[in-house]
Amino acid sequence: MRTAELTGAELDCWVEKCLNPEEKIFFNVDGWTLRWHRLPRPFSTDWSQGGPLVQIHRIMLVPHMLDGTWRAYIGGTGREGPDALVAAMRAFVASRYGDEVPDEETKE
Repeated sequence: MRTAELTGAELDCWVEKCLNPEEKIFFNVDGWTLRWHRLPRPFSTDWSQGGPLVQIHRIMLVPHMLDGTWRAYIGGTGREGPDALVAAMRAFVASRYGDEVPDEETKE
């Protein structure tokens, strides 16, 4: 899947994967979870979870005035999203995985 299209729990799982690369991510009936069967932290919806990553990794956030979206940049990687936190987490994942997250990581 393209990192620019990640949303919700799926995006949060990939952020968790970036932080804990040794863990395998798989898809089950309930949605995206980590191997140890706990839901990922809500990085893309809760500033208390995603905000520290913005600061620690120096993710630059820029509002796009024409369409109301946000753009986030980390290193040479940029992504956009409907809000600042989604854009930042997409950029964070893209900085580790590039344009697409690997499909093999999502299989048990």
